[in-house]
This record gives sequence, C-alpha cells and structure tokens, in this order.
Amino acid sequence: MLYFQWGFSAGHAMRQEHVYHIGDQIRWQATKDGSVLPWVYFWTRPGGKTVDQGANLGDPSIKNLLVRDPAQFFWEVPQKRRRCEGCGEPFEGAVLEIRENAIRGARIYSTGEYENDTNIFIFDPSGLVKPMPEWSDYPLGIVYDLLPSDQ
Repeated sequence: MLYFQWGFSAGHAMRQEHVYHIGDQIRWQATKDGSVLPWVYFWTRPGGKTVDQGANLGDPSIKNLLVRDPAQFFWEVPQKRRRCEGCGEPFEGAVLEIRENAIRGARIYSTGEYENDTNIFIFDPSGLVKPMPEWSDYPLGIVYDLLPSDQ
C-alpha cells in the first residue's frame, strides 16, 4: 500500500472507496458547478460549524508525474530500514508513476534516487524528471459549501 498526495483526498485515514489500483484514473473533486479546482480545501458549514470535506491536492492539468511515498521506508533509521533480499541494499521509499492522469505503476527506489525533500516530480517536455519541492507544502485555498453533496 502506498500513500500519496495527488488528486482528491478525503483525509488522512485510509478509506476503501479512495484506494487506487494500477490503471485507475486520478480522481478530483468537482464543485457544484462542475469545475475542478487545483490546490484547494473543501469545507462545509452545517449549522454554522466548519467541517473539512477533503481537498484537491495538486493540479488536474498536470497529467504526467511521479509522486513519492516517503513514509513507507524513509522514516526508519538507516540501520533498521527494510533491505532487498537479493542485494542487501536498503529501500529508500516508494514512488508512484502517473501518466495521462492514470496510475501506470509503482516501485521501490534506492537511496539517493530521489530527493528526500521533494514528493512530487513532473516530466519536462524532453521526458526528464524535474523535482517540484515547492509543491511539497503548497498553500491551499479554501472553498466553502461548494460540493455537490452540500445541496
């Protein structure tokens, strides 16, 4: 299981209805008018109380990228990290490949293959991987009461 931040996220807890498989399209939350906004929280105010309804993390116009899951392996001290049974090298983490807005695959990567301060990488026009560290803690806007379920 990989955890990644791209597309609509209903929150931190794992929810079966938000689990992806290879080939699945990345899901984005639309507002009542059908628009899909990038980098935004969705909040409702039932009875005057603000309730978090999730967020669109990322920009749906970016369709080809890599998204890292640093929590799977990197959080352990190097001496205790999981190791490849074949070569004995420690696993650094896992990365998910998204092409044309669909999950193409996932793999484990080795130490030094990706920068640890960056979770999102895009493919430049020549196909090279470009780190986007500014997106690792991107500021999100807030949309109130615009979800279709708020009707």
